[in-house]
Amino acid sequence: MIYIMESSTLFALMHMPITYSALVVENTSRCNAKCGMCYQSAGPKGSDQLGDHAIDSALLMEVLTDAMHIPSLTKRFHLSGGETFLKLEDAILLFDHARKVGFEDITAVSNGYWARNFIKGIGTAERLRDAGLTSMEISWDYWHLEHIPPEAVNNCIEACHHAGIETNLRLLATKTHSHAEALAMLDKKSVAKVDRISCCPVFPTGRASITLPKEDIYKEDNVYGSCHTTLNLTINAKGKVFPCCAGMDQTNNVLFGDIAEQKISHIAEKMNASPMLRTLVFYGASAFIPILQEAGIQLNEKEHANVCTLCWHLFSNKTYSHIINDYFDHALERALDSLMEINS
Repeated sequence: MIYIMESSTLFALMHMPITYSALVVENTSRCNAKCGMCYQSAGPKGSDQLGDHAIDSALLMEVLTDAMHIPSLTKRFHLSGGETFLKLEDAILLFDHARKVGFEDITAVSNGYWARNFIKGIGTAERLRDAGLTSMEISWDYWHLEHIPPEAVNNCIEACHHAGIETNLRLLATKTHSHAEALAMLDKKSVAKVDRISCCPVFPTGRASITLPKEDIYKEDNVYGSCHTTLNLTINAKGKVFPCCAGMDQTNNVLFGDIAEQKISHIAEKMNASPMLRTLVFYGASAFIPILQEAGIQLNEKEHANVCTLCWHLFSNKTYSHIINDYFDHALERALDSLMEINS
């Protein structure tokens, strides 16, 4: 498959645009919680993996304005952390600016800590609504319980409902700690006001790869799948740009661009032209296994829970990333040599 991709298939894919469902901004790596399953490894002192970082809002406003020039980007803006509402005033500023420049769907994710006091929570939700926030994703599960009381989540749901902000309750689970367990901790009357409930397995990436037993993680059947229909153009708290917010954004070994150095529209163009990224999103991370095998590295992709965890495993490893990047740095040269041999 690798040799086919280096000739006709790879060239054909160069004409298919990489599309994104949202612009995701992780404006801080800090979180008031330090949950055991956190794929970002976030905590009060920043990320265990990436360190303590935050992005200046003035720079992000420039990014939001420029992002409107990316034709393959759906006009959805999603603000994340860490816990993004630790920087509440910045969040309000960004929501307002996103609405003004033309983003139609403006969303965020939070653990709901800011609604511990119900009256203050109502006031905060109203300010977020007035700034343009349309939907709130609320993270809740067994691991949040150590840091966030259920009452805060109940209040967050109630406050958003009162303010007219759509809510999506996001639940994570392992074999030991189920979605039902997490849901049972919340007040039924509050849960009844949620617009959507999203149930997902914990991904063994970031802190979860260290703190949770492998045998407790659910495995999916899509380790050989691709991700081209589920991408989000993501800026992590270091200002680095990635094609997703599912693990690759928490690595240091792939550099597509930095918003402090280039416009986001230019970075997106460069990403769209990257043979390595195009192979990843259209063929899946498993397409890199033969490349590593050729370099003498034996991996069993079936050991990974899904395509996202396989991707994270590959690109969080400096050696693996170097081999993959080097391979694609010379892919065009090899493809041209192959075509010349065919035509000679």
